[in-house]
Amino acid sequence: MLKAAVEWGETDANPALKVPLPSLRRDPEKIKAWRPDEVRRYCAEMARSSAANAGFWLLVTILAVTTGLRRGELAGLMWSDIDLEGQTLTIRRTRLDPGIATGPPKTVGSGRTIDLSDQAVACLRDLRSLQVEDRSVLGAAWADTGFVLVLADGQPPNPDSMTRRFRRDCERLGLMYPTIHGLRHTFATTALENNAVHVVSRILGHSDVSTTLATYAHVLPGDTAQAMENVSDRLFKAAPNGRI
Repeated sequence: MLKAAVEWGETDANPALKVPLPSLRRDPEKIKAWRPDEVRRYCAEMARSSAANAGFWLLVTILAVTTGLRRGELAGLMWSDIDLEGQTLTIRRTRLDPGIATGPPKTVGSGRTIDLSDQAVACLRDLRSLQVEDRSVLGAAWADTGFVLVLADGQPPNPDSMTRRFRRDCERLGLMYPTIHGLRHTFATTALENNAVHVVSRILGHSDVSTTLATYAHVLPGDTAQAMENVSDRLFKAAPNGRI
């Protein structure tokens, strides 16, 4: 009604547009994520694929599953955000639309610095090498945009095209398509197997650990007997026979 009133000239603006909409939480049981064997199969198939730019898109996927970044964070990542020697990466911006315009991180907690694994560092070095090769071929025609994920001409890909390409590759390889956000879930579910929830929450950039718990409670280790033994071992393992 208010939208129609604006169109009819009865009012200057729709006040309802200023009302924040409630966020819809997805059913955590329906979250899609790859198993480790699916990650390895994808990597092996893409490494020997003759599809155009398969090597580049393989590196994009590796970066996603080794860092847990959101799609917009991946698309907005710049070399100035990365310390390869110190093995850290800082989220300062997101890129949600075509072009080079960026915006702030999703939430206050989304702006963060995370440590990088050796695998992630190797992936980033390979991405930088690809850029060096493309620049040597194109010369002045190569655009130095500063982004980590760029096509052969130096321009960053449309975030939506990243999704479309990943879907096509999964379909071509006969793999379950988890979505790019599913790669973030793949990282999270794997990380939670051996790390405390608050640590994983900080890496993911969740504004509150309750978000992590609400999303991934169903994949947290549930062996309470083992948990009790772990506590006892931690407290009393130095004592003979586990007793004081």
